Amino acid sequence: MSLMKLSLLLGLVCVGLTVAVVFLSYSLLMCEHHELSTSKPTPSSLMSTPNPLEPWEKDFRLSPAITPFLYDLKLHPDLKTALFTVEEKILVTVTHPVDYIYLHIDRLNVTKSVVTQNGVQVPVKRAFSYPKHQYWVVQLEKNLELGECTLEFTADGNLKKQDIVGFYQSTYQAISGETRYASPLIHLTHIYSHLQKSTDDQPGVNQTTVEFATTVPMSTYLVCFIVCDFDHLPSQDAKQGFPIKVYAREGQLEHMEFAQKTAIAAINFYVEYFNISYPLPKLDLIAIPDFVSGAMEHWGLVTFREAAVLFKKGSSSIVNKKRVAMTTSHELAHMWFGDLVTMGWWNDLWLNEGFASYMQYKALAKVEPTWEVDTMFLTDMLHSTLQLDQTLSSHPIVQTVSNPDQITEIFDVISYQKGSSVIRMLENMMGEESFAHGVTSYLNEFQFKNAETNDLWSHLQKFANNMSVTSVMDTYTRQMGFPIITVKKSGDQVTFTQQRYLSNPNASYNPDDSPFKYLWDVYITMFTSSDPSHTLHTWLYRNMSEGKIAEPIKRYCLKTACENLEAPKSFKNDSTVSNPTQPWELNSRLETTVIPKMYDLYLNPYLGKKLFTGTVKINIEVTNATGYIYLHKSSLTIEETTVFKGEDITPIDLLSTFDYAKNEYWVITFKETIDPGSYVLKFKFKGNFSKKNEGFYESMYMNYKNHKRYLWDVYITMFTSSDPSHTLHTWLYRNMSEDLIAIPDFVSGAMEHWGLVTFREAAVLFKKGSSSIVNKKRVAMTTSHELAHMWFGDLVTMGWWNDLWLNEGFASYMQYKALAKVEPTWEVLYIRCLLKDKLSEETWKVENKSYLEVNLKLVLNDLGCNFGAPSCLKKAADLLKNWFDSGVKPEADLRGLVYRYGMENVGEEEWKKMWAKFREESNPQEQIKMLGGLSSVKEPKLLEKFLEMAKDEKNIRSQDYFTVIVMVAGNPKGLPVAWDYVKKNWDYLVKRFGLNHRVFGRIIPSVCGKFTTQERLDEVLDARDRSNLLDDAFNLAESQMIEYSTTFNLMKYMSKEDHFVPWTVVYNKLSRLDDKLYSTEGHEDFKLYIRCLLKDKLSEETWKVENKSYLEVNLKLVLNDLGCNFGAPSCLKKAADLLKNWFDSGVKPEADLRGLVYRYATNTSRLISFPQSHSRFLEMAKDEKNIRSQDYFTVIVMVAGNPKGLPVAWDYVKKNWDYLLKRFGLNHRVFGRIIPSVCGKFTTQERLDEVSEKSLKNLL
Repeated sequence: MSLMKLSLLLGLVCVGLTVAVVFLSYSLLMCEHHELSTSKPTPSSLMSTPNPLEPWEKDFRLSPAITPFLYDLKLHPDLKTALFTVEEKILVTVTHPVDYIYLHIDRLNVTKSVVTQNGVQVPVKRAFSYPKHQYWVVQLEKNLELGECTLEFTADGNLKKQDIVGFYQSTYQAISGETRYASPLIHLTHIYSHLQKSTDDQPGVNQTTVEFATTVPMSTYLVCFIVCDFDHLPSQDAKQGFPIKVYAREGQLEHMEFAQKTAIAAINFYVEYFNISYPLPKLDLIAIPDFVSGAMEHWGLVTFREAAVLFKKGSSSIVNKKRVAMTTSHELAHMWFGDLVTMGWWNDLWLNEGFASYMQYKALAKVEPTWEVDTMFLTDMLHSTLQLDQTLSSHPIVQTVSNPDQITEIFDVISYQKGSSVIRMLENMMGEESFAHGVTSYLNEFQFKNAETNDLWSHLQKFANNMSVTSVMDTYTRQMGFPIITVKKSGDQVTFTQQRYLSNPNASYNPDDSPFKYLWDVYITMFTSSDPSHTLHTWLYRNMSEGKIAEPIKRYCLKTACENLEAPKSFKNDSTVSNPTQPWELNSRLETTVIPKMYDLYLNPYLGKKLFTGTVKINIEVTNATGYIYLHKSSLTIEETTVFKGEDITPIDLLSTFDYAKNEYWVITFKETIDPGSYVLKFKFKGNFSKKNEGFYESMYMNYKNHKRYLWDVYITMFTSSDPSHTLHTWLYRNMSEDLIAIPDFVSGAMEHWGLVTFREAAVLFKKGSSSIVNKKRVAMTTSHELAHMWFGDLVTMGWWNDLWLNEGFASYMQYKALAKVEPTWEVLYIRCLLKDKLSEETWKVENKSYLEVNLKLVLNDLGCNFGAPSCLKKAADLLKNWFDSGVKPEADLRGLVYRYGMENVGEEEWKKMWAKFREESNPQEQIKMLGGLSSVKEPKLLEKFLEMAKDEKNIRSQDYFTVIVMVAGNPKGLPVAWDYVKKNWDYLVKRFGLNHRVFGRIIPSVCGKFTTQERLDEVLDARDRSNLLDDAFNLAESQMIEYSTTFNLMKYMSKEDHFVPWTVVYNKLSRLDDKLYSTEGHEDFKLYIRCLLKDKLSEETWKVENKSYLEVNLKLVLNDLGCNFGAPSCLKKAADLLKNWFDSGVKPEADLRGLVYRYATNTSRLISFPQSHSRFLEMAKDEKNIRSQDYFTVIVMVAGNPKGLPVAWDYVKKNWDYLLKRFGLNHRVFGRIIPSVCGKFTTQERLDEVSEKSLKNLL
């Protein structure tokens, strides 16, 4: 555990800064150390390091010989020059004599390095940077003595290079109209430290020193600095005595009152419940205008998005009030679960989020005792959990997070809702008092430390009677799903059996996928009508066929507590050992005699230091006696290897451990043969981030002032302990909103990272007048495609690439399944009769009513109005009229009903009044409600007028345009109006939004899904059916299920086809055929056939795209592309003429035509005809000053796509193989595809022989 002192010297301006410092750290978190090597080399070290290197050259992790316990940092940013200096003093303990010290640095210029021990400076031999591991190395003239030592460094750096690391500027408008700025800083990650004020600096003119008092030990991802001019409400003290303040921008501060009231009540409850004092001297809550999350539990300074914490009485609804109360209570629960005790790694995220989600309800019961929050929990948490957990696409609570890409994926219903639900279930099993004692014991033991799920279970076990907490809870946290309990009564005996519940009765699964076979330890409670005060209970354990309760029963009610997790995937073993003595040299697949059962992976990335460390525990089953075990391992340094037999705590003696790099194996050999049985393998490992465009890399770009800026991306392949096909990936990002981002250097076109979708700039940027309609289509297509993956691909992911259809195809299919489901028809008169005793004047009185009462009244009034109850409709109309006449709005909770139903029968005059009110309204929530009212009128002409007005963004925001169309379609009188509007304005909609707009793409099913007549349904048929027929015909022909002649006969109609989508299908399929037929005897005949097919479609007019619609331009482009690709002379000449005109006159072709012109015109020029041109281009592409690294492989593949360039590209790859391997590594995600990308175009046996297995082995 280390302390930290920090002082910031700031100029007197209201902006913020990012801090870059030298840090001396050690492996993982503060409580973990790896053992020092002894002077005697082990067999492992001898085999893995035949030529010993210097420690800083071979070690990714810092030396355990030096342990820091106090940091003293003095930072001085110069906000005018955007430079900063740092002075750092580190007090360390030397635990082993060494003559060197190395620390991590990043983008710092170290100007001074001093080492002092016992008051005397230790002579420094040299101090230098070791960039490979991002180290600053200090070599000494002699060994350090054991004991305390002081390290001092001075360095400087550039703030502009740091500006995207956790620090950003938030702009807002003050009441005076002045633009103001607030600058939050989220500082560092995964280091426990203290912060302490430093007082020996004197500020200069127009400067001030900001000093920080000593803190408790804390994980630094919980530290937050904010520079702003926000004010706060008067401080109020918690019962413990510390002040609680709430901050907000000017004009919003008074709306923090409810959050402050909630915070005081919640924090008082938590202190009492946990029986542990809040450890900090103050607690602040702040509403930030721009904030990436809903809220964040920064310790002592809890940050909120404004919408999650502001409550304006009379304007905000009771739903808003609930959100503020819930969010505030949730974040303050984190002061203990998450801050005081932090999860060891993300696989135990639920310890933070699940526990906080449950505790927020317990606290809220104190804040708002009339809300019946325990009942509210069922609908908010439990029911949503069951909805997901009853499907095969669910996952366990405790998950293996192998690298950062998977972190954001687990912030979901399972971690939050199911996590809280199983905690609630466990409390019910143990009893509230016993449960609370166990929680307090756990928090006391691990305060200021990290903990895992089993740590919580072990402390709860101390207070649990007659149950094994770990055994029971593992069935709910380490497998997904929940059981359905079947109850049978025979005489006086009730019998219970269980099986996994799935909403789809036809779904199939393998029980062996779960370590518990999808069976649970179920605690069943029951009471009888004859004695309802007496609760009966029994256990139905997973190894029992049935559970029983013997009791005379006339009538009974059943309670069962059940709830989620997906078992880790095991090795994919299918090879056998041909030589038992050295199988790791002969086999590239793992042995079938070693079967993994469970992975427990802990990973800790140090982003600022560009390294990561971790541990993994693997439970395996050994089926045959063996003297060795080997596993896959890539880009890791294994520091410790330990093997245990079953539950034994004594490790098995190992003969050696070593890295067999050829097959990427980590080999373990034993001194004695081990018998069949269960074993546990434990590893500690480390690795450093890549400097390529993969892993953790830095992307440089120039801003508008021609200054260099930097962006950090992380996409890390962390650990492979399985078949080579099973690699775990994680995306990790810092200070990024849940948004879409264009990255200057990105290895793929786009990637569906959950919550932060990433794009190569060329795939997402669109510049009017420069970018073409094809670019526009690509942006829309790519964006829509990636966002669809947020559910199919991210929420649920395929097991392996052979199941890619689970991502790409299943989502498309399931949407039609959902549309096929309709609500049963309800008889209107029956509903009215059902409601007649429920509806009254009282039902519309919601002021000063409880949460539950208001919700009941809203549901009843909505039902009454929806099914035509005259009293309800009249009341809604009266309240609307009163607002129009007096200006007094209905109660906030009633407005949605009043606007919608009150407007149903109004005329044009009242409609105009509502429109005027809408134009005056600034609250987005109110605006949406008013749009519902404007869409509810029964007069078709008013609806037609509304839809036309909605086109103008001065009237309706573009984001709400489709909402208006769907709202009108939801009105029975508006459905035909909306559909006619869509048909009439189709070209306008396509031009404005593009066919692949994420909402426009759903407008047809959104409107037409309400059709009930065949006439209307027939109108929906369009060119997509023709496209599907063509695609199916080509696919059937390719699979030899029909003759290609059938497909080509179907294509005869294409001379009459005027829609670009069928032509795009044909283009893609014919291009694929062209690649196959290239260099064959029939290739020219094939091209001639295509040119004949196109002869009536190609003309001078086809090249005129200016002022044409989206559909027209796309049709012209695909026809021209086909013509050029298949050698139509008129097309190739036109492309060459347009290129020449550009070269001669400087006038570029139309933006939409440039791609065709550049590609096909050069194809006819001397430039592309000579192999030396290709070779020169490829050599030039090596230099990143010419071609960005992300585009280097694109150039190779493009050259290979040219028939003349294919042999040049292949020869280039072979010639430069060592260079490519050194620069990118074999496991680079694009480099790994370069051979099939190039060689997949080979058509001659000579070339194919060059990529035979033997040839490739020689190359490798």
